[in-house]
Amino acid sequence: MNHNWAEKHPRFGQGQALTSALTSLGTVSLDLDHWIRMAYWRQWRKPRTKVRNLMKLGVHVQAAVAYGITTKGPWRSSKSPGIQQTLSLAFLKSVGLYALRDGWIKLHYPE
Repeated sequence: MNHNWAEKHPRFGQGQALTSALTSLGTVSLDLDHWIRMAYWRQWRKPRTKVRNLMKLGVHVQAAVAYGITTKGPWRSSKSPGIQQTLSLAFLKSVGLYALRDGWIKLHYPE
């Protein structure tokens, strides 16, 4: 699986400017997480590659084929429940990306 995107943008979502911007964004941070999923989905390009990478991430063969050969566009696919579960926040954190939703929650609801 290619993780170049995470390596090219290691500080994505971090910093003072983003923190101040997140104070007023609310649900936009959720859309940005979908955007990151869409970037991965688009990076995989072909249905065969999508199916192969989904299976590497632990998705059952039938589900991987169903998600991988969809005719939906990348933005709509990134919002589907199967892709959200596969490319979860835990996965995004494991490849070194910052979860914008978590940053927004920490900012608005400190412990």
